[in-house]
Amino acid sequence: MVTAAALGMRHISWIDITVDESGVRAHAHGVGHRLPRVIPVSLASATDLAAEGTPLVVRRTTEAAHRVEAS
Repeated sequence: MVTAAALGMRHISWIDITVDESGVRAHAHGVGHRLPRVIPVSLASATDLAAEGTPLVVRRTTEAAHRVEAS
């Protein structure tokens, strides 16, 4: 189980997974000590957080989408 405290945040608002030409990456968006914070997280952590109910956004660029559909 991944927690906000384990990621150095007070609260995780949402997870962003991006698929583009350079690969797949995930970021946690939330609140650090006082200010908004965005930190990179592993895909395993992102899926764990999503399974626990954290909102998830998946984005992919047009070029990456065409590559996925062509394979």
